[in-house]
This record gives sequence, structure tokens and C-alpha cells, in this order.
Amino acid sequence: MIESPTNAPVNYSSCVMHVRR
Repeated sequence: MIESPTNAPVNYSSCVMHVRR
């Protein structure tokens, strides 16, 4: 899912936000 290094933090935050609700 992570294609670019700049997208890594964005994807991580999205995942954490969705999982941590």
C-alpha cells in the first residue's frame, strides 16, 4: 500500500486512526 516515502506517514496515520478509532 505504501508506494512513496512521503505517503508512508499518511497511510500509517490513516491506519492508526481507523484501528484506534
